[in-house]
Amino acid sequence: DDPAVTYGYNDVPTEAVTSKAFVWENVSHMVPVTQPQSFDVTAFTENREVMMLSIAPGIDETQRNFSWYDLPGTTGARIQYALKTSDADLTTFPEANAIEVAASCGEVDVEDHIGDKYSGHTFTHDVDYSWGNATITNLEAGKEYVYRIGDRFGWCKGVYSFKTDANPEDGFKVIFMNDEHFKHTLGSNYNLTPTASREKALDIAPDASIIYSVGDNVDLPWYEEAYRFYFDRERMTSIPQAAVPGGTHDYMFG
Repeated sequence: DDPAVTYGYNDVPTEAVTSKAFVWENVSHMVPVTQPQSFDVTAFTENREVMMLSIAPGIDETQRNFSWYDLPGTTGARIQYALKTSDADLTTFPEANAIEVAASCGEVDVEDHIGDKYSGHTFTHDVDYSWGNATITNLEAGKEYVYRIGDRFGWCKGVYSFKTDANPEDGFKVIFMNDEHFKHTLGSNYNLTPTASREKALDIAPDASIIYSVGDNVDLPWYEEAYRFYFDRERMTSIPQAAVPGGTHDYMFG
């Protein structure tokens, strides 16, 4: 059988577009047993979407904050945004008119808490991530924007959009929620589905400027997956959310 080769994301040189992998017979003879294999490293980025992408309000109406999770080890997180001029911008991103902003990024590490107890339940965490967050500024009132997320190699799949209020001084709509108790699958009593209350609220007020949730966003904080599915919803990519963690369901560690 051919020997297995692992070539990690961080093994690719900075600014590389293609990379070559070699397989050697052994370190003594250094005889290649296969032809060098070239691959396009940008495809690693272009063929995936980031996870749990969501928007939060900025310090004022000219700003928006974005956060997301990505695959472990991802570096060079960034965001690009531009005024939307037509629906075609959601298919072909208008890069020529876009502004790029570097994002903060790092690793999600909760291994120290695996096995911790909360109300008789044991915390589990079976997926590792990288995280990214960025703030964009100087947004104009009454405009629609498109944006996309990238890493050091390129831009991930998915072009998203959001709107700013036309006249913030005239007021705006807020969806106010609490006790959503978004649930993770657990036996026959829990279903891994978006909460009906949030989906119905967005159907009733699709032009709301913000969702303000005051706690108990998830029901089972000892399952990391509950948060993953809470944030990983298409509508969260277009409307800002301010979610205040509650004291009984949203977190285990304080």
